[in-house]
Order: sequence, then C-alpha cells, then structure tokens
Amino acid sequence: MYFIGILDTLYVPKANSMNKPILKCAIVDDSALQRLSIVRLIEKHPYLEVIVEYNNAIEAKIGLETTKIDLVFLDIEMPIMSGFALLDDLTLKPQIIFVSGKTRYAFKAFDYDALDYLHKPILKERFSNAAHKTVSNFKMKNNGTFEVILPEDRFLRIHKSYIVNLDKVVRYNSKVIELENQHLPLSRNRKSQLVEALTASMKR
Repeated sequence: MYFIGILDTLYVPKANSMNKPILKCAIVDDSALQRLSIVRLIEKHPYLEVIVEYNNAIEAKIGLETTKIDLVFLDIEMPIMSGFALLDDLTLKPQIIFVSGKTRYAFKAFDYDALDYLHKPILKERFSNAAHKTVSNFKMKNNGTFEVILPEDRFLRIHKSYIVNLDKVVRYNSKVIELENQHLPLSRNRKSQLVEALTASMKR
C-alpha cells in the first residue's frame, strides 16, 4: 500500500514479521492450460493457496457469492460474460489480479481496484512481485496499519493500493489523480468521496 504526500515511501511489512497468512485463491479463466500455469505459480508461493478454479464467469459468479475467497486471478475475455462484467455483478468483491493476453485492458482494470495486471504468458518474477504486493496489502488491511491513525480530513484512500494527502492533489479526472510529481489511478467508486473531501479541505 502506498501513502502519498507527507509519507513518501512504500511501507511493506517483512514477510516474516508476523504470522504467515494464507490467501485463499480462485482462478477464473476459460483456458485449462492458463489455469494450470497459474496453479503451478501459486503452488510455489508460501502465502497463496488455490481453493477453486472456474472455466467461465457464470460459474464463478455463483461460486464466489457462496465461497470465501481472498484473491481472484481473473481473465478478462471469456465467452458469455467478461471478467469486468463478472465484477459488476458480484455483491462481495475479493481482491483481484487480472490476467490477460492483451494489454489494452490494463488501464480499465484499475477502475476495478485491481491489485495488479499480469500479461500472459506470466513471467515467474512478475508473478512473484504481484503476489508479494497482494500479501502486503492483505496484511496492511487486516491489521489496520497506519490508515487508522491518519487524519481523516487530510488523507483519503483513492485506490486499494493508494492513500493520498489531499493537500498534494493538483488535479484529477474520472480515472487519474495528479499530484506534484506523479499520476495515480483513481477507483471509479472513490471519485465522489474525493470531490467531497477536496471541497471540505478547501473550507479549512
């Protein structure tokens, strides 16, 4: 998780700094070979465990509403229902890592609070980086580290991976926030909160 503004650095708890969490994973992909490749990558990671596989989004929608899953590796282009459509229909949304053979969906993926976007074929090192980032995010979220002590009138979560200092926001649109030195993704369901927070901060 990144804290942008007064806190300029990335805080990532060390892997052995607390009890090892096991994230229950689901894989949603219409390709059996792709599912197998992800399974093999997950099996090599000590924090992840494959609970279930789905070969289409329809089955996944039913399963994910009834099965406790922490992380979904989600393909985008699938028959009948896309990965994006699946997320639109889910009541409870787990953490998502998109997996796609095409790069053109990457920007849209972060509108859905995606933790990462992996391009097929997935490189081992790239997968490992995404997995470690996901585990760090999971630890941070479940231990309430830092966010609860930040002043609510000055800091706002704009994405699963980012919290910004409102005083550092230069401009924004429906997808991106621009700070003094960088651009960050803005989740589509966070824009109204951002507008309200910025309006309130100007009145301080």
